[in-house]
Amino acid sequence: MWVQAGEDSNRRATRAAPRALLTLSCALLVSGCALAPPVERTAEHGVVRAADAAHAERLGALLDDLAPRIDALLPGIRGRPTEVWLADFEQDADLAGRPAVLGVAAPDMGRVRIRADLSEDRLAYVLVHELVHAQIDDSWAPLPAVMKEGLCDAVAFRLVPEEVDYIRARRMFDASFAFDDHLGLEVLYFEPSLGRRRAFTIPITASSIERRSPTEALALSGRGMHLHDDFRDGDALYGYGLLLVERIVARHDFAGLHQLCTTASERGLPLVPEAWLLAAADLDGDDASWAAALRDAIDHPALAAQCDYAEGQLTAYIVGQLRFRFPDFEADDFLDRALPTIGWTGSAVRIGLGDVEPLRRRVEESWAQTRPVSLPVGRGWWYRDALGVHLTTVTAPEPGNPWYVINRVRAGDDGTFSLGLIHDPGSSLPADVTVEAQIRLGVDESGTWIVSTLPGGFASFRVELDGRVVAGLDLDGTVSRLPATGAGAMSTVAAQIPEIATLAKLRVYAREARLVISQSGRQDLATGEQRFPIGVPLER
Repeated sequence: MWVQAGEDSNRRATRAAPRALLTLSCALLVSGCALAPPVERTAEHGVVRAADAAHAERLGALLDDLAPRIDALLPGIRGRPTEVWLADFEQDADLAGRPAVLGVAAPDMGRVRIRADLSEDRLAYVLVHELVHAQIDDSWAPLPAVMKEGLCDAVAFRLVPEEVDYIRARRMFDASFAFDDHLGLEVLYFEPSLGRRRAFTIPITASSIERRSPTEALALSGRGMHLHDDFRDGDALYGYGLLLVERIVARHDFAGLHQLCTTASERGLPLVPEAWLLAAADLDGDDASWAAALRDAIDHPALAAQCDYAEGQLTAYIVGQLRFRFPDFEADDFLDRALPTIGWTGSAVRIGLGDVEPLRRRVEESWAQTRPVSLPVGRGWWYRDALGVHLTTVTAPEPGNPWYVINRVRAGDDGTFSLGLIHDPGSSLPADVTVEAQIRLGVDESGTWIVSTLPGGFASFRVELDGRVVAGLDLDGTVSRLPATGAGAMSTVAAQIPEIATLAKLRVYAREARLVISQSGRQDLATGEQRFPIGVPLER
């Protein structure tokens, strides 16, 4: 049976969060009491039935084109006529209300049924898959059920190449949830002010669905996975099967895979032993080996398809992690200047976020909707991301304290901010509050001073004025390191900017920023770069 989650079976990419565990499965439905379509036509390689003559002719032509090509590709094919229905699944008690199911096979009856409203390419692909189920003979019986599903996919990839990238991408993506300790999607981006690449990882997090391991999956016998399987882990199972079949066929062709089955039968084994399959696929039983194989199976087209498929969840992570690090950038500026790319951790295959149109469009929409508000002196604002709740405040000079002060602290979702404690970098803070930054700006007769304090030391610090770098740790003589405060817990640097004579009307996160402070700390690497675009009148 062919199953695709989503509302519209003809959509090239179904929009669904990865946690929804969208699957493209092909299994078997053994009951045969469905209502037959009214129009019957005899084709060279079987009988087809459809709702009208035009659809029956279309289906018959596909059957006669594809059936002999399957026979030429695979050993162990029955070569018998097949009955193919292009059916209304809503009229079937087993399939009504299940729009994800695209096709089912009943090999004992020599019949396959396919959803009637598929596009031409999708119809051809599902037809090949179901014909393989219906046509392989008993010599394939020792092949585990999940690998029979992989065999059907592998044959369909060769005969209907238009669907390869999309189907393989989703199979491998869904299977990755079973190895979430070993797999993640890495986003690399260029921080223009600091002049270097940074990265963060989007975790692949499994849902609460009970999942069978590859070892358990390879112990499942039968002609394929069944519609009424007690588990809901088909997303991973079909990925296991496809991965194994593709790796074995790449090394030994279909004939080599078939030989494993015939050898098992000759030795009286009900299933091909797991050890044989893993050796033929150049895998071992360790999860890390499977995770690496899944990652290595993804080429550029498949990665683009995965980004298309998961663009909703990817957008949430990307914008949540990066929007507030680039508050003065519009989405197109971010994509063009930060040049973010995505790929599986450890893989050399990467793709630009701006090169996947659905993902780029969603990032642009979300970026605009989460625009930071320009923050004047005396005000504060907060945002929440995967790290917790971040609060930024700006305070004005007061008697005994000649500085404008920008404070940023972070608390867990249940943390409580203590605003009275965050003005002095040497003060103690509640355990659930972390200082992310304190920047002080003051003016004397020599110009403006910028003094920045971070916990644990600086990995980088840089100041831009009207797009020109005027101070930085990497520019000799422009930045001073000050004595540590707070018993060595905080590190401080200072830079003088003579060109700025006043800080009147200072605003942080200004869209028209004249002054940009970029920095990152050594201690809290998860925070990454901090970017403070500041609007000030430049009176020289």
